[in-house]
Amino acid sequence: MRHGLIVLLFVLTFTSCAHEVQMVKITPNCPEIPATTFKAVGLDARAGSLKFGQLVTVGEISIKSDPQIISGISQSVRDDQTTDALICAARDRGELKSEEQIAHAWKVARFYNRTNPTAEDAIKFHKENPFPATPQPRSETDLKEMQTIREALSGGDSFCFVSFFFMSDAPARPHVAMTLVGKSPLQNIHVRIVDWERYSAEIPDLPKGKENARTISSAEFKKVQRLTKHLHLPILGLTGTVMLEPWTLPDRDQITYQIDISTPYQEYHQHLKLRKVNGEWIQAFRVLKIGLHEEEIVLREYVPDAFSKDQFGKVNWLYF
Repeated sequence: MRHGLIVLLFVLTFTSCAHEVQMVKITPNCPEIPATTFKAVGLDARAGSLKFGQLVTVGEISIKSDPQIISGISQSVRDDQTTDALICAARDRGELKSEEQIAHAWKVARFYNRTNPTAEDAIKFHKENPFPATPQPRSETDLKEMQTIREALSGGDSFCFVSFFFMSDAPARPHVAMTLVGKSPLQNIHVRIVDWERYSAEIPDLPKGKENARTISSAEFKKVQRLTKHLHLPILGLTGTVMLEPWTLPDRDQITYQIDISTPYQEYHQHLKLRKVNGEWIQAFRVLKIGLHEEEIVLREYVPDAFSKDQFGKVNWLYF
């Protein structure tokens, strides 16, 4: 009989405890909290959640209008799961709109959980830790100004290319010229120029095609360094074309230059071909960049009428 009584008491106690821990949703998108979270101050879970939101956003005013809120909040934020659900609900209701405001809500919860403050302590805390202002959406003018600054720094859609400027009295020693295309200047431009015919002659067993690529030897690397000319331009503004330095052309009737142009934000590749026609140099070039999917995006192509073309009227831009 006594054993049966103990079992009955255990069942009644277990049923009673299970009945007491009822969970409720305070907003549709947030975790549930115990229905009795704010029972000590006579509020159901949803009403208590609203009080928590008011305390976070207008703390000093909330305390002055309802001092009991201190006790209710201090008891409700004893565990992080409940606190997280209350903050989630405040975010759902639109009371918290930025990461800074969410961080402030956690700071408020920690204060009430750890200090069990008096009304004076709480008012002082909220005066010293005001609710962060809601970020204001930028006006269209502000956005345009930001875009202008961004493009001025990065170059936006601008690009540049290399060409040669020939003098009548020095046809074999033209000047290297850089030309800007676009509405934004380019900064810290590095140019790498390689004479492709000479490069191929000095490294004759160079693998052809990406599928045959290999690591070059130290001896080949030294040759590459010797055959590569580097130029640097701090800024290329909207003046158009800038002369850089004199350039001595090799004693050949056909010259192909592989040119790589880079800035801190962008990279372009240029194929520059020179041909002697009737004793005078003419030049053709193509500038491209590599897209997100490794595709070639041609930015500019220039081919004068007198430049040699294939049977289809095209220039072969392949190096191999």
